[in-house]
Amino acid sequence: SSSTDNSSSIIDGWIKKNKNKLKTRFLNVHEGSTTPSSSKNYGILRATSPWIAFMDCGLKFQNDWLEAHCKLIKKFPTLKIARGQVNTLGLGIIDISAVCQTYGYNRLRPCIPSTLVSKDIFEQTGLFIWGRRAGYDAVWTKQTINQKYESKINKNVVVKYFKTNFSNS
Repeated sequence: SSSTDNSSSIIDGWIKKNKNKLKTRFLNVHEGSTTPSSSKNYGILRATSPWIAFMDCGLKFQNDWLEAHCKLIKKFPTLKIARGQVNTLGLGIIDISAVCQTYGYNRLRPCIPSTLVSKDIFEQTGLFIWGRRAGYDAVWTKQTINQKYESKINKNVVVKYFKTNFSNS
């Protein structure tokens, strides 16, 4: 999403260093992706695998989160979406107040980052709403629920924010 730090260079370096060691193809998408929804859409369009996994900056992921989703999918072979959850806590009174007013303090909620989705779902539902910083995930999630795609919340996959959820001032 057009980060201004050097994270894109770090990712490019990691990909270059590891591309011959791993079977998985990693791609750092950064051109023309100035919002989270656009970044995700560009990644989906370039993906060649049958499954799409989502991660976002500022979130702490368990080392085995993808493995936990794969185990769930093996257990339920018709599953199309393995949803992860975020634990919203907050840091400081302003951030905690914002969390309380939006998602609920110390509450587990399904979220797109930490979710594994069969790529064919996007061929049927379309991509996320382009150019959105927020709200695109809720619209897409509602679409998948309304269209009754088989999904499960994986209680073994929980991400947390590194520091603030919204703002510290």
